[in-house]
Amino acid sequence: MLSLPTELLINIFQDPSLSSATLYTLATVSRRLHLVAVPILLAQNGLTDETRSMVINMQEDGMDAVSALSIALYELPKIEKLTVTLPHPTSLSSQRIHGLLPHLARLTRLFSTRLSCVLCVNIHLDAQRYRKVLVAGDEDAGLDLWIQHVEALLASILSSTCASLGLHHGAFFTVPTRRREMQAQRGVLRWLWSKAPKPAIGLKLPPRRQPSLAALNVNSLVFIKGPALRWTLSAFQKCSITSLVLNMRLLSLTQWPPVLEAILSVAPKLVSLALTETQTYPLDQLAHWSAKFPGLRSLTIGWRDEGIEADLPNDAGILPLTYTTLETIRAPPIFLRHLLTHPGPSGCRIPNICRVFVYWIPTLWARTEPPALAAKLSQLMQLFADKAPALHPAFGVKMEVIALWDRKEGPTSSAGTGYDELDASLRAALDRVSALEIDVLPIPEELTGIGLWLSSFPQAEAVRIDLGDTIPKQFEVPRLLKRLAVETTFSKVKINGMEHPLRRHGSA
Repeated sequence: MLSLPTELLINIFQDPSLSSATLYTLATVSRRLHLVAVPILLAQNGLTDETRSMVINMQEDGMDAVSALSIALYELPKIEKLTVTLPHPTSLSSQRIHGLLPHLARLTRLFSTRLSCVLCVNIHLDAQRYRKVLVAGDEDAGLDLWIQHVEALLASILSSTCASLGLHHGAFFTVPTRRREMQAQRGVLRWLWSKAPKPAIGLKLPPRRQPSLAALNVNSLVFIKGPALRWTLSAFQKCSITSLVLNMRLLSLTQWPPVLEAILSVAPKLVSLALTETQTYPLDQLAHWSAKFPGLRSLTIGWRDEGIEADLPNDAGILPLTYTTLETIRAPPIFLRHLLTHPGPSGCRIPNICRVFVYWIPTLWARTEPPALAAKLSQLMQLFADKAPALHPAFGVKMEVIALWDRKEGPTSSAGTGYDELDASLRAALDRVSALEIDVLPIPEELTGIGLWLSSFPQAEAVRIDLGDTIPKQFEVPRLLKRLAVETTFSKVKINGMEHPLRRHGSA
């Protein structure tokens, strides 16, 4: 193999049948093979000179892109966004939690030595989103070690230039025993409301180092429950966090109030708040809590606008809240309608609003979704004209798409879905939409269906698509771009934070 020309080596190493473990092994044989294998291994995980981002699934044997980054003998391309998923404990045989500690340690070393300039980091503590096996009570000692290693990892991340941190999954680690859980929660509350709380418990940083962290995405039960909640609260104290994303599905209705009040007490300076998967939480209570942040300029409430009319009573006194500083809101139509139809003591409840996004979660396989959304938009725009004529916000649509309606085996409907099939009033409402934000859980054969949604908004000037961290392979983005160039009239689209031109045949 060492006698082969470099061009042939590249072709061999780029073969899809060659595993990452094999590439990593070849990278350790000689310097020549190293300089061919490592860039290809990193490119398979998304990192090139153009992308500046990586999605890494750590392997149990350690032969993965994390190790490749650690041993690279050349100057690495700049990495601005990094997503890392740790193995699930049950995949580590009898070692379980203890088997994860070496993986956390090598990830910590990587951030300390090679990744000091990463701007956005997403850590998936578990390869499985939902809890499969509860931690047994006899593993409490292992859980303590795991928490210590996670805190060391986060300290190394915050010692870099990281400005945005996402913490995902890991519910496996949260319920060792009921007694331990209750003791941990009591300890957190005692620390929080004691007269002289100890600053920055759980957040270990080098002296004289001001963390750059400004945005925190908490999508992990570990960090809002039990001992790890200490780290979350102390991060708000130590860092200048102004943006928070909070997944409301993580706790039950009865468990949320003390956690929300704890966050409010340590994060009064938030300017951006996003509450996702809020279907299990009363909408009026979310509104009350979010309105307590005095300087909030951006608010997102993720909610399916279906069958929830009773959650916002018609009595104007039920929601005595006003978002005086709010400039951008993403919320379901029912919430936006309530703000407009029930003015506050001083008039409009959103007097400084500039951008209004209708939050829309489509029903699976529903071919009538575009007309239904157009009707909601038309009603909302008319309400602004009638109830708040002094306001002229830009309108947008924020969608979470799990499955798209163009799958061949999905149910059919005689209802039209195309823009041209709508009546004039509904088309006029869609024409006023200037921005689109679509979050997709991609299923490879369905990625192209995004074009059906985008073609319903021909006048949109800004289009953002987030394929998440589960995109199968890099070739999906070029394939999606080709389809969008056929199905839409947009000149460009932003996918996963990177702007792409839509090239069409015959264009320059």
